[in-house]
Amino acid sequence: IASGEQRVLSDADADVFGFRANWLDAATAVYSADGEIRIWHEASGTSARPFTAQLPYVAHPYQKARRNFDDATPRQALGISLPALSPDGKQVAFGALGDLWLWTPASKVLLQLTDDAGADQMPAWSADGKTLIYVSDAGGRYQVWSRKLDENVAKPLALQAKELSYPRLSPDGKQLAYFTDVPGNPLLHVTGQLVVTDLATGQTRTLLEPMPPQVLNWSADGNFILTTRLQPYSKRYREGLFELVSVDVRTGKALDQVPTPHRSITHATLSSGAAQVAYSQDGVLNLWQLDQQLHGIGEPKVLVDALADSASFSAAGDYVVFQAGDRLRRLQTATGNIEDITPPLSWQPKQESEEWVLRAGRVFDGKNQHYLTNVDILIRGNRIAKIGHFDIPPGTKIVDYSDKVVVPGLFESHAHIGDHNLSEPQGRLWLSYGITSVRDPGSNPYLANERKEAWTMGRRIGPRTFITGHNIDGNRVFYAVVEGISSDQHLERALERSRLLKVDLFKTYVRLPDRQQQRVVEFAHAMGVPVTSHELLPAAISGVDNIEHFTGTSRRGYATKISELGRSYQDVETVLSETGMGIVPTMVVPGVVLTFSEQNDIYNTPQFNTFYGPAAKKNYQDFMGFFGPGSEGYVNAYGKLLSTLIARGALVGTGTDSPFTPFGTGLHAEFRLYQREGIAPWQILKAATIDSARIASADKDLGSIEVGKLADMVVVDGDPLADISALDKVTMTILNGHRYLLQDLLLNR
Repeated sequence: IASGEQRVLSDADADVFGFRANWLDAATAVYSADGEIRIWHEASGTSARPFTAQLPYVAHPYQKARRNFDDATPRQALGISLPALSPDGKQVAFGALGDLWLWTPASKVLLQLTDDAGADQMPAWSADGKTLIYVSDAGGRYQVWSRKLDENVAKPLALQAKELSYPRLSPDGKQLAYFTDVPGNPLLHVTGQLVVTDLATGQTRTLLEPMPPQVLNWSADGNFILTTRLQPYSKRYREGLFELVSVDVRTGKALDQVPTPHRSITHATLSSGAAQVAYSQDGVLNLWQLDQQLHGIGEPKVLVDALADSASFSAAGDYVVFQAGDRLRRLQTATGNIEDITPPLSWQPKQESEEWVLRAGRVFDGKNQHYLTNVDILIRGNRIAKIGHFDIPPGTKIVDYSDKVVVPGLFESHAHIGDHNLSEPQGRLWLSYGITSVRDPGSNPYLANERKEAWTMGRRIGPRTFITGHNIDGNRVFYAVVEGISSDQHLERALERSRLLKVDLFKTYVRLPDRQQQRVVEFAHAMGVPVTSHELLPAAISGVDNIEHFTGTSRRGYATKISELGRSYQDVETVLSETGMGIVPTMVVPGVVLTFSEQNDIYNTPQFNTFYGPAAKKNYQDFMGFFGPGSEGYVNAYGKLLSTLIARGALVGTGTDSPFTPFGTGLHAEFRLYQREGIAPWQILKAATIDSARIASADKDLGSIEVGKLADMVVVDGDPLADISALDKVTMTILNGHRYLLQDLLLNR
């Protein structure tokens, strides 16, 4: 201190852990590095202090719920998304099953407004209540459409944006506000820009950027727009709170407001006539009075002291509709009376009835290291009835692929599909890559259920999905899909929502306290569904089933699986292999940059050229370029841990964290990165099929080609047990017993 001299005490190649050193005396310091406790002494240098620690692990067995994939009976739709109350408070427009609906509770009349292959979503009313605007890709790309209700005529608005969400007409109908993509950033659900377009001239102005897209509101005079945006707590971490923000459309000046300090806001809805805003906070509905410039007045109050999501005001503020799990409710603000106005909308899963035979030259069944050769697979409805050599009944259709290889349907075990990805192109993209199951560990549960129902009923072509709700996190958040839990009461509301919406898994995120994570495990296991997290310990001791990412963000403030120098240690390897926890490494997140140079052919397949094209490749290459030259180091570090875990028999799946990598393509890039690290192709296929099915708690029905299992299979033109890149060469995908030829999936772009 006196001289200012600085010395490095640790060895040059030491992986020093991010904890403070401690002085034993003036000449001796203790620190941790390379998985050891080390002692530095002024005279003798560095030595290691051996130690062992025993973790008391007790298994947490529970009865796992099994999805009934054979039940075709009608059931109530849970995917009622983004309800919009009419200005007079008498009707509700909403999205469900990929279409738009208009519900009049008083007369019990439910009208289907759209009936097409497009994904029609995010409805909003004009001020006079005569027109609905919404987002749809019915014309081949996402556009804002306008529908006059008295004429039932719809047309797209002339906008040049590539991606759009949450459109809102100004009160005079002359301007349109919406979120669109930031050029060069493929993550619209994370980062968008708020723009306003003059519908007469087409002139567009950017007001706020970048920020996660959220619901928009116009003031009564059309001079202001109100929404919510993230404000980080500090420059040290990205997490913060979603706060109200109003922007003057004329000047672009923005004002951030915090109704309640240290509390995050979701889904703010404005009653322009009554100058008040309602928003979800702490899992309940709050109300704050505003002046004409949308400045808050006084203290907010609780409007509905119960679970309340996706609120929407009438123009005068006399009514507000909101969602509460599986129910849609309407509140009369003057009396406080709440009525259940859930629309009677049912759907039923599509089930195949055909009996046919798939003749395969070679079959990888998901369990053995080698092919079965020259076998017939009898498919009866949606399940596999026989495998091998048997008498085929006369007249039975034989689909002959005796010169091809058949593998189980592939699992994408970690992809965030996003708010409005339930359209035909999205579903066909997954199937064109042989991906028949997608596990989505973080999504708006209402929108995720809408997508799940639309794909399951065959209304849209797409894979089967395994969904969670909002990621359950501590009070500070980053992504809009994350719910910041502020209290034990708030946590119970979030858990109950997930139960009512019948999620397939729970995900605890970065800042949730360990005590509350344990409560999530207790609740989820009582439902029979698994829990996943970024955490290793004490998550494993608490009974968390699975882990996402090798280097996912952590509440500890440091990486818990692989260190900053790319090393993993015995505790990580032992905990994962001995407890039976599953892990989805997502090697392709840092590795996608490497694939651009080493595996370029993956970006020149019929699938990629049809659904993406060369511009998308450059977009991803530029966007993920921050990994740069260091990407190979990350991949090598991932590969070392991956090889160790697989050698020790740990449960490893395959996933990508898309859209950080392109949907579909990213999973095949993940396979190639596994092979690059020396993982045998049969082990990669096992991870992508039966082991990923185990992670999803669906291995009794999926993941292997066995009698009695669901008929999810892929026909490929090549030898994936010799080279995993052959999995790109999809000829036909079979989902739930239904055949989809690659050329048909691509032609119906």
